[in-house]
Amino acid sequence: MARYIRNAEDLDAVVTIGTTTESLVLDFKRSIHNWDLPPGTPNRNNLKAEAQRETCRDIAQFANTEGGCLLIGVAERLDPVTQLKVAEGFHSIADPDAMTQWIEEAIRNYLVPATFSREIVPVPDPRGTVLVVNVAPSIHLITSWDSQRHTMECVRRTTHGRDWLNPDELERHIMNGSRATKLAFDLALNRAPGTEIRIAGGYWTRVGNPPNTELRPWYPEAPVNIGQVSDQWFELEFGRIGGATVLSYSPWGLSSTHGWEQTNGYTSYCRFESFSSI
Repeated sequence: MARYIRNAEDLDAVVTIGTTTESLVLDFKRSIHNWDLPPGTPNRNNLKAEAQRETCRDIAQFANTEGGCLLIGVAERLDPVTQLKVAEGFHSIADPDAMTQWIEEAIRNYLVPATFSREIVPVPDPRGTVLVVNVAPSIHLITSWDSQRHTMECVRRTTHGRDWLNPDELERHIMNGSRATKLAFDLALNRAPGTEIRIAGGYWTRVGNPPNTELRPWYPEAPVNIGQVSDQWFELEFGRIGGATVLSYSPWGLSSTHGWEQTNGYTSYCRFESFSSI
């Protein structure tokens, strides 16, 4: 999961010069090539357009994966042994406000939808000002669209850099309901003000003989904790049910607001009412 950078303390915690490498959630750029072209530069409009498209790829890759931080003002070098890019030093951004406006213009020009969650933060540091683009993972696919050329491309972040989605991967990404639901679940979890997870109405069970059955609370005040998670499922731990702890596994596709589970021979239904960070 990405750790977003908003101040010098965050930057120190995330980046150690000579040690920190680029990763699934971290990308370094010394600067943005051709972002501040003076008037009169030959082919200026085309150079600016390509620079903005390239910057949008650097941003969209995080939105389409697990989120992350684009650090502009951190130079990198390629480690000859690991073949990973390592933070080499700071290269101060002289006009972070102007670059921020330029990046936002690029997003409006080339990314669809352009309303995805991000924040661009100048981080002053004694070694040089770094412009940080914090990008949250997007439930919707973020596409780079060139209205002049009528071309589109979709990129994602990998552990070794940027990758382009082919048509089959693009369709599977759009249809991946588990990813979308997991992102919604994570968002609710991170925003929760409380310290516990509460299931609305408690833990329910179906009683009676088919077809005359109904749902009734089995243990209304059962405490619930979140355990293991993966890309496909998550674990709920229910305590004090029948004097023992019960583990329930739910696929993400059912977990945004409700889920059906089979546990110890009982079919149960739960609806998430509130969450907490754990």
